[in-house]
Amino acid sequence: MRVTIFGASGAIGRLAVHQALAAGHTVVAYVRRPEALSDKQVGLNVVVGSLADEALVTKAIAGSDAVISALGPSMRRPADPLATPIADGHCVIVAAMKALGVRRLVTLATPAVQAVGDPRVLATTLPPALARRLLPSAYRDIVAMGEAVTTSGLDWTIVRIINPNVKHCGRGYSTWLGEGRVRFGVSRTNVAACLVDSGTKGLFVGKMPIVFNAKE
Repeated sequence: MRVTIFGASGAIGRLAVHQALAAGHTVVAYVRRPEALSDKQVGLNVVVGSLADEALVTKAIAGSDAVISALGPSMRRPADPLATPIADGHCVIVAAMKALGVRRLVTLATPAVQAVGDPRVLATTLPPALARRLLPSAYRDIVAMGEAVTTSGLDWTIVRIINPNVKHCGRGYSTWLGEGRVRFGVSRTNVAACLVDSGTKGLFVGKMPIVFNAKE
């Protein structure tokens, strides 16, 4: 399978690239800087550009079977607090996918993006409340991104994460879709694995799983 990965030079994006290549897929990695990722790995093609460059985004997606986004909003205070760069970038990605007839899109978010039918539990109420209060610009951006994806008409999945700073201990991941127990904390390795599995195996279409480290 040919997979395009946006945010490929980030902490989660690099892991997603590695895991997709290890699984035998061809990867097109979209990065902002030419030095951000080496293209010397077998099966890896690197495209350098900004999310606003419609031509390059289209070039990166052309011929792919699935698109994975590991993009996330900046935690720094932006120059323009009303700017929504991640949402705007997803709009460019969605438009390119529609034009090319590529339907599978998997992206990354937090529970700030609410799923229809989300029960009111700590995992779906505390992270959005904290983000809205402490990181209002990032919160606004990620909510707008969720709206752009869920209304796209594509075969989308939004993988939601809480605290992706947990050490990876060799365990796999579990997912929550509104029933059973959900835990906070997931390693970046497991986030990447969920993104790649969802994109290449057709998992969670039209759904927003919360992913967390599996219990020992």
